[in-house]
Amino acid sequence: QGNLQHEYAGSDSVRLGGTGAREELISLLRYMKLCMYFSKKPYKVFLEFGGFDQSDVLIKKSKARFLKPAFTVVRDRDSKCFLLFIRGAISVKERLTAATGADIPFHHVVAKDGCVSNLVLGYAHCGMATAARWIANQAIPCLSKAVKQFPDHRITIIGHSMGASIAALLTYILRENDKLLSSTCIAFGPAACMTWDLAESGKDFITTIVNRNDVVPSLGRVSTAKLRTEVMASSWVHELREQIQQTRFLGFVNRSVSFVRSHVPFVSDPKSKVVDVDMLQPPTSEVHNNKYIASSTSS
Repeated sequence: QGNLQHEYAGSDSVRLGGTGAREELISLLRYMKLCMYFSKKPYKVFLEFGGFDQSDVLIKKSKARFLKPAFTVVRDRDSKCFLLFIRGAISVKERLTAATGADIPFHHVVAKDGCVSNLVLGYAHCGMATAARWIANQAIPCLSKAVKQFPDHRITIIGHSMGASIAALLTYILRENDKLLSSTCIAFGPAACMTWDLAESGKDFITTIVNRNDVVPSLGRVSTAKLRTEVMASSWVHELREQIQQTRFLGFVNRSVSFVRSHVPFVSDPKSKVVDVDMLQPPTSEVHNNKYIASSTSS
């Protein structure tokens, strides 16, 4: 299949190997399946697949609303983690959240030992950032209490597609809380949701998994602008413009013909044209009379 690492990885990528990499991939596969089960299966089936019971459920918000996506928080006893799953854009209201794509300021405060060590300024997707803040308001009190009760547990936020983007933004917000500094994120195929500096500042606690040239992570304002520049600079852009002009001309001709047909009856209806020709001929009796007069005269 060729050198996949060369095709789909960056120049500074590190090739994973050994038993540690295998265990990590197995863990990521489980999280991906759990994420898909939460998104597309009944909640009871999701709990059964993950080996959870009702006592492990901390928060359950299965009904999505505009700017308020469905999410849940469960305790995973095996990995000693509190898992927060965010559903992707499945319903119409969730797609409206994804469509609210204006840029809004979004800042990441890097705290260390109770003090601010760095401040990263940037912009984020309006709908996804608003959804992340709403989830934070719902989950922070519960997570703070849970971490206090189980200090050896960590927090992992998991999402797919739009849910992955919200999960990444939510992780920034949670890590600004001293009690929730253990928060990490696993994002499966996230959509573009933040500026470059913000994304770079989260590489230590956000793991992003992208399936080759998946269109959702690849498509964004920057990539669209780059594609437009490449198309305008290409050699066939002039041919494309000529084809567009020809298409417009043909469209004008078709509209003109339609206009003429609608205003001239014998053009729009072939039968009426035949009738009009018949009307130009004299009646049959008149023709016969003319013949009779001509013959009489000749005699």
